[in-house]
Amino acid sequence: MQCPRVVFITPSYEGDFERCRLLCDSMDRMARQPIEHLLLVADHDVAQFRALEGPHRRMIADGELLPDWLIAVRPPLGRKPAWRWITRALTRPIWPMSGWHVQQLRKLLVARLTSADVLVMADSDSVFVRPFGPELFMDAQQRVRLYAAPDGIGNNQAKWSDHQAWTRSAAALLDLPEPGFPATDYISNLAIWRRDHALALIKHVESSTGLEFVEAMGRRRTFSEYQLYGAFAEEVLGGAGHFIATTPLSHTYWDGHALNEATLARFADNLGSDQIALCIQSFTDTSTEVIRAFIERKAMA
Repeated sequence: MQCPRVVFITPSYEGDFERCRLLCDSMDRMARQPIEHLLLVADHDVAQFRALEGPHRRMIADGELLPDWLIAVRPPLGRKPAWRWITRALTRPIWPMSGWHVQQLRKLLVARLTSADVLVMADSDSVFVRPFGPELFMDAQQRVRLYAAPDGIGNNQAKWSDHQAWTRSAAALLDLPEPGFPATDYISNLAIWRRDHALALIKHVESSTGLEFVEAMGRRRTFSEYQLYGAFAEEVLGGAGHFIATTPLSHTYWDGHALNEATLARFADNLGSDQIALCIQSFTDTSTEVIRAFIERKAMA
């Protein structure tokens, strides 16, 4: 039986460039064999990210991924205002989308541009700290690992308001019944998808909404690509082609104060036995230099 082909997917932007460089360096160091890696960036970030391309790593810009009616604009006010993606077609009304929303779209749409079987989502604030190979992402029957935490999203609306909104949005896009809570949480770093399921998901959303995929997503005030894929894989496809893992492959620092060398080392001490990466969310403002020094010290130990 031929081993499925794996590709790593990293959407990024100018503000995370150095973090993305660190991810690439750690991937090249820890991968037991060369693995294809796709960097997904906005057209205005192409020149900067070209420096990270290599024999097994290439960049895909929005011009190849997004429909031509969706355009990036930067408001003229402010010292460095954030980019927003808006429609140029009045017949396709959508909410203005942030870079975070568009990064989610890129992860799904890239399934149209690769022939790999398995898509591994590696956000640019992740770093690999243990050796790994493609066999980690599937079992002996070639079922693909799917992170799912049953009842991981609680019924406390004040605490789980975002997650509940993402879960409801996924149900609406997939034409599923209104979800109750607690509900399954599919959000993790190093999420793993089947490409054929990602393509089927896009078609399913278009069929259930009667809209082109990006427009259907853009009409939602908020959404989560991970809640959407997880609900599709389990509730629409019945879990076929996946096996459930309740532990994520990445140990993630979601929020809190910026880590220094000592607090990062203490955080990393809690890395699970089957976890291969750390993810230090960029909005914690933890220094890239601190993270690089830590992983280089670990590599020498």
